[in-house]
Amino acid sequence: MPAKKYFTNEEKRQAQLEANRRWYHSKPENKELVAKLTREWRDNNRDRVNELSRELYIKNPPRTREATMLKASRRRARINSLEFNLELEDIVIPDVCPVLEIPLSRDNSKTAFNSPSLDRRDTSKGYIKGNVFVISWRANRIKSDATIEELQKILAYASQLR
Repeated sequence: MPAKKYFTNEEKRQAQLEANRRWYHSKPENKELVAKLTREWRDNNRDRVNELSRELYIKNPPRTREATMLKASRRRARINSLEFNLELEDIVIPDVCPVLEIPLSRDNSKTAFNSPSLDRRDTSKGYIKGNVFVISWRANRIKSDATIEELQKILAYASQLR
């Protein structure tokens, strides 16, 4: 009589994962069911999802400021249903803000007035190549709220003060 084969917990886990993979890919409705159940679980467990996201971010933080900006822009594009085709190489942080001519900080731990920020030249388009440039957070903040007329009035007022 042959010796009885004992499986390790890892072997059992791998066998179960393989069985799940085969079931998932066997019919299109299985994928739809998994997607539906996943959405429901996420909706019912928002706190746990946020906690897991924070843990994952702490374990795998973006390595550079450019990576942080890419990740954040991808998220904003998804949330706002905007087109997105940027890659890490598309985000080039200059030494000086092209708008305010202040040195840009490369500190990845906090956002300040001189932090680099992605600017979409044409806000009707998404985060796509050729539409995104890096300026200071301060310049982008001023630009995001003000109209041309408001900026002209501020310029006129500031000119009178000098």
